[in-house]
Amino acid sequence: MSKKLQHPPFLEKCACASKACTCAEPVHTPTKPKRSHAGSKKNKARIQVTANIGWGNVLFIRGEGASLSWDKGIALQNLDTDQWCWEYDLQKPITFKLLINDVQWCDGENYTLTPKQSLTIAPTFT
Repeated sequence: MSKKLQHPPFLEKCACASKACTCAEPVHTPTKPKRSHAGSKKNKARIQVTANIGWGNVLFIRGEGASLSWDKGIALQNLDTDQWCWEYDLQKPITFKLLINDVQWCDGENYTLTPKQSLTIAPTFT
């Protein structure tokens, strides 16, 4: 007398696909990966900057809103010789300005960035 194997819940059927299966060759059913919402960036905003500020210098951002301050800057990520980037999950619009080495302010008025916005700028420094 043969003993019928019971398939664990994660198995759909055996490889022989017989309803009266007695083999031990399971086939796993494909499962969809669960989507994690932890850490999702619904309101991700991005500033893409084109500025050749010289070798060894770093571009900083200062401002109001998010984690920004007018007193101390946050370094932007350097992507290439003259390409810089800053991303943040914004809840409200921010006002900001860029600086070389957190010392030399860019020319012109303050910039504004809103949630989900992607802004590309080419500031000048004198």
